[in-house]
Amino acid sequence: MEPSDSYRKSDLFVASHHTLPNPWKFAGRGDDRITTSDGVKILPLPLEGEIQQHHLVREAVVFGIDRLETPGMMLFREKDADGVRMSDTEFLNIIWPLIEDLKDYMKALAEITKESVLVMPEDMTCPWADIISIKRTQPYSEFASSIDELYNRLDNLRGPGLMLSMPELEIWIFLRFKELGITLLGKKSDFFGSGVDSLKAIQMRELIMKSIDLGGKAEECAPLIVLDTGNIEKLARKLVAIREGEDVERGNNDQIQIMEGLIKDFCFFEKHVPGSHSDSQDGKVVVLTGATGSLGSHVLAHLATQSDIRTIHCLLRPTGSTGISPHDSLCIGLQKRNFPGLYPMTTRRFPDIQPQSSDISKPDLGLSREMIRSLRMHATHIIHCAWEVNCALPTVSFRQQVASVQNLLKLSLTSTRSEPAHFLFCSSVGVAMRTPSTIPLVPETPIPSLTHCSPTGYAQSKLISERIIEKAVAEYGARATILRIGQIIPGGGRGTPKWNQNEMIPLLMRTAISIGVLPSRIGTRFGDTCSWVDVNKLAESIIEIAGLSSQDEGQIYDNGKNKGHREESQLVYNIVHPRPFSWFNDFLPSLKLAGLQYNVVSYREWVEKLSRSKIDLENNSSRELLEFWLAQLGNTYEFDEEREIRFDTQRAQGKSKTLRDMVNLVEGLKLVELAKGIINT
Repeated sequence: MEPSDSYRKSDLFVASHHTLPNPWKFAGRGDDRITTSDGVKILPLPLEGEIQQHHLVREAVVFGIDRLETPGMMLFREKDADGVRMSDTEFLNIIWPLIEDLKDYMKALAEITKESVLVMPEDMTCPWADIISIKRTQPYSEFASSIDELYNRLDNLRGPGLMLSMPELEIWIFLRFKELGITLLGKKSDFFGSGVDSLKAIQMRELIMKSIDLGGKAEECAPLIVLDTGNIEKLARKLVAIREGEDVERGNNDQIQIMEGLIKDFCFFEKHVPGSHSDSQDGKVVVLTGATGSLGSHVLAHLATQSDIRTIHCLLRPTGSTGISPHDSLCIGLQKRNFPGLYPMTTRRFPDIQPQSSDISKPDLGLSREMIRSLRMHATHIIHCAWEVNCALPTVSFRQQVASVQNLLKLSLTSTRSEPAHFLFCSSVGVAMRTPSTIPLVPETPIPSLTHCSPTGYAQSKLISERIIEKAVAEYGARATILRIGQIIPGGGRGTPKWNQNEMIPLLMRTAISIGVLPSRIGTRFGDTCSWVDVNKLAESIIEIAGLSSQDEGQIYDNGKNKGHREESQLVYNIVHPRPFSWFNDFLPSLKLAGLQYNVVSYREWVEKLSRSKIDLENNSSRELLEFWLAQLGNTYEFDEEREIRFDTQRAQGKSKTLRDMVNLVEGLKLVELAKGIINT
């Protein structure tokens, strides 16, 4: 008999047998689990239940959600249990030995002290659920002021922060990271490369705020200070600069200097030497990265339908010690993206899809010598889709991503064919999001200044890569195309209908649930215009621009005048929807039609509300990107239509029939379906 869907009721179960796989035991309600801001998930019911067995205790409630501090506890006294009135201190002294004994069973609660216990008055009641258990969120809300007072009192007990010298501060940071489970090899070891993710960075910042003397300037300790600085030495220098009142921007490496440094590190190549191996009629050979990602899987799906492509080599991230083969990795990835029949092919036909385990951040791409030799001899195109999509990471954390651009360009330039393999790089419109208002339309040309880039590490890493490609083309003879891509939305008709949860729009949309409001504009630079591109149409456009489409290879279109003529060399194409819609007039109403309830406020008010919301990586992940949202304000708090960034797509439309024929998403119920996709992500 099939089990009921009772497991969907937010109840928690634990395995109840050490060898049998299926027995499960009820452990509590979903809201019984609390999560501290350092990511520790605690199920305190066993401890609470044992304490409640004491005849003096009516209810025990552990708290600590959204706090880095160790959890505390509220004790609700039983009325006149012994017929003797006693003070809170006397009551706690009686109960404390029991708490001490029970803490041995739960290491996560081991540091609860007497000072972190709140003894509630006898006449104070604790909310109960219908099934005779605590409504855990209610006591947190009802007694929030008492909990805050307790933590403020604990902060005062800590005394002044540590006044450490630069060497002492470096040692302190090293030891604190070690306590958080991160071992750094040296003071210049890259945080991100050593396993410091956003959660660990938040934990470290909280420890700094509590323990280190910042000279009364704690507000200058930015939310992303740990990831922004990148290593122990730079973090210590930044903290000393804050405390001493030095020029913090100068104390911290200037972002432009960081970008220039990365460009310099990765733009060394050797000129292509035409080989004796000439182009044959056997078909094209494509090297593709990111084939299991959203865009890459759609590109692969379109490549697989082209009759003149012989082989597609999919370079896949190594699976480490999991034992999963490249074949299985590609199968799993494509099934996840809703392309289950794409690989392996049910019938033997061209193109042949060849998955390869590859670390593209390494000079040899993590491939065998034989495979490198084969790719140099046969590869005609390299399409680079793979990239870390995380707007919260600093620029230095994308070093390996930037290295991959250099390595793939080197593969192209060392081709033994008559010309280098055509390298196509999927960039981002973020590289131009700070273009001055004096430039009304971002052209399909290189970005003239690094200052035109969005302040996120993601966008800056893309612009760094663009500069490296520009140099490879200008000085070393590379054949390359930069595809400057806008906001990608789920495809219609094929592939997964779900949004990437880490992208900007889904993150922004979730604030309708977490804080109950959405902005009337998407910042001053994104403004009101939504030129979003369907990932399926985008992939098709990329194939056409690459000259890989069987139908329209190498053709251009200019009002029909130049049809049939091959276009001159073009380095950059802007790929955004040529027929945008309005955020305020079109998309926000579609969200309400899709069932989402929220209020509309100005972008400034939205950012302010988000900044006051709790840090909750599970339910309020948009809060983690606060600095990114703030950066979209630019130098003004209000929307200015003249400052809104727009992109010229004339050249891209000329190369891609799919792009120039894109229909407006406002038609029919397309936007409503799009909105539902975000809500259900």
